[in-house]
Amino acid sequence: MLLPSAAILLLLALAMMIISASAAVSETLSMIVILAFNALFDIFLLLYSISLISSLYGFFVEKRDF
Repeated sequence: MLLPSAAILLLLALAMMIISASAAVSETLSMIVILAFNALFDIFLLLYSISLISSLYGFFVEKRDF
């Protein structure tokens, strides 16, 4: 589980560098980049939540193993 966590941290660091670089160019560009990263994060969080809920449903209700 260390590799996915490290990859996520690296992606977050990259996102912060891109946001800070775009803020140096213009405030509007910075807001557009922030909104794009926010949309991507929301989609990731939605898919992760659906996966977790369906796994828990299968384990507790349908008595499946992980």
